[in-house]
Amino acid sequence: MIQIFLKKSKISKNDWDNAFQRILKIVKEFPLQLERIEAYNGFERNLNKVHYELIVNRGKPDEHISFWGDRMSFTAAFTLIIYKNWEYQVKEILVENEIDENKPITWYKPEIFKNYGYPPEANGSKFNQSYLNTSATYRYAVLAIGIMLENILPGRAFMIAMETDFKDIEKTRHETVQTQHDFRLEEHRL
Repeated sequence: MIQIFLKKSKISKNDWDNAFQRILKIVKEFPLQLERIEAYNGFERNLNKVHYELIVNRGKPDEHISFWGDRMSFTAAFTLIIYKNWEYQVKEILVENEIDENKPITWYKPEIFKNYGYPPEANGSKFNQSYLNTSATYRYAVLAIGIMLENILPGRAFMIAMETDFKDIEKTRHETVQTQHDFRLEEHRL
């Protein structure tokens, strides 16, 4: 299980514009071919349309990345949607509010420690699923996105990766750092 928390009171539109470009780069260059589902109404064959183009409504205010799984491992989990427009991301995807805007994102509610067995909740807004299911191979893409957000939004993004092997996180972190380095080189060339 993975969950990404964002301290939305401390993230500006410019912060998110920069983050979205980096998310887009991770998603486009991810080693496994990520997919999105256009529709699956009761899993009827004629409605299940798999696309490799992950950008939906390109050029419109609600432009977003949407992916559901990957072709190589034939695995899927929750559809992950990330909006280009920060206002849409806050309105459509992020749920719950910060417990206290003056506290850091890793400040936990004291009740968590009284209820052993419950996953912790950070001081931020989280992606709308309770936790992102990581049974699918695309968990590595989600890990890369979470690690990147933690790095470029220090103190404003926080990822919880439960039931994930530390070696997987370390390998993904290394690849994410390389992708960020490549992104900076591209920016300088422009």
